[in-house]
Amino acid sequence: MLRGTGRRGRMQGGPFAALALLGLLLVGAATPSAAATSAVAAHPVRRADRAVESIERCKVLATIEARTSDERTLERMREKVGLLNGRELRLAAALCDRMTRDEGSAGADLAFSLVTALIVLS
Repeated sequence: MLRGTGRRGRMQGGPFAALALLGLLLVGAATPSAAATSAVAAHPVRRADRAVESIERCKVLATIEARTSDERTLERMREKVGLLNGRELRLAAALCDRMTRDEGSAGADLAFSLVTALIVLS
């Protein structure tokens, strides 16, 4: 678009190049900075993520409590589920959904084994 400087040290490129440059400057000045935008937008997102994680933790714990009667084991599982990171928690919640959906099947038993292994080994 801009062809470099000529003999006089001015940019060559015509009026369209000047308008394009002016447009970029105006758009850049009109948009809020990335720091201001992220500070405002990140807070509700974090709150929503925490709410989703809380729901997933409750889902995992409810599913485990339905299949386990030993109180000592349940207490340790509660502690461990509280320490799962987001990815592990989403995986455990998806497996618990599978257990609920396919209750009584081999797939549900396998999902329970995987959730138990995930929690114990995390």
